[in-house]
Amino acid sequence: MVLPFDARVYTVAFALISLGLKIFIPYHRYARLLKWLTAVLLAYVAVVFSVKLDWGEVGRGLIQSRIEGGRAGVGLIVALFGITISPYFFFWQSSQEVEEIVQHADEHALRASPHEAKAQFARIGIDTWFGMAASNLIALAIIISTAATLHAHGINQIATAADAAKALRPVAGPFAFLLFCLGM
Repeated sequence: MVLPFDARVYTVAFALISLGLKIFIPYHRYARLLKWLTAVLLAYVAVVFSVKLDWGEVGRGLIQSRIEGGRAGVGLIVALFGITISPYFFFWQSSQEVEEIVQHADEHALRASPHEAKAQFARIGIDTWFGMAASNLIALAIIISTAATLHAHGINQIATAADAAKALRPVAGPFAFLLFCLGM
């Protein structure tokens, strides 16, 4: 949406770059790089602060939310749970823990070192709570920015994130559009 070539060219390029990084960069460096790349999600928070909002209305909307019945309501609930409690995160975290053990000689499986369990579970708990809080705040930023811009201007039929970004430009301006695209 921002650059001149067909999106398929970028898809192939990013896939090849990602594959190359996975193959040629040691796991601990690659994992650290990916963790820092998640900071781009803060672009969604920047969108919230780049559009004019009535924060009292936002608060009331969050507290007094209502979900329609029927298929639309069920779809909304499934979507909210899908973006906040994805099974992928559970599998990723356990895989990440195994990789940490493999990468560090001083780390042990808890079955082999049960005395380390309390400290490890505390660390995993903090990591989990922080990750879930951050992902939920990002999701909330996306919802608020969408409501404040698109829904407020009567744009209710969005099929893809690209549709949302394109619809955002005339409503919220080029800066919000660019931030949203960077977030994607």
